[in-house]
Amino acid sequence: MFGKLTAIACAFLIVSVAGSIPIQYIETIRYPGDTGRHVQEIKGAKVSKQLDASGIATTAYEKKTKKGGFAGRTNIEVLAFDIPGFGKRGDKVWEVRFTEVIIEKGAGGWNATIAILWVHSETTEVYFVIGPWVAEEKKE
Repeated sequence: MFGKLTAIACAFLIVSVAGSIPIQYIETIRYPGDTGRHVQEIKGAKVSKQLDASGIATTAYEKKTKKGGFAGRTNIEVLAFDIPGFGKRGDKVWEVRFTEVIIEKGAGGWNATIAILWVHSETTEVYFVIGPWVAEEKKE
């Protein structure tokens, strides 16, 4: 009887806790045997690996902002429209997100996206989607 009650209590606790986790953190939960390394690759592309795309984006980000950056999540995306001088609808690009830790007194900290860059998988061209340079351009 004690074993059954313990199992039910544990199940309730897991469901209760999982229900209170904000959706953006769900993908960071690790399961037994999960190394956390979900490597993506675009086979046959000039920029075929995540690490290469992150490196290209980091170099471009640092050159544009004149400061270091931390390349976080890197995913494969497909352009939904043409971008003159960068790519065409259907082209595969690497989306590289740059993050920085934001800490507020009494509220803890979190990773905030501060910039998004796209690296074209076939040309190595970089497209600056959003970042701190937008605020600077609006001042001018």
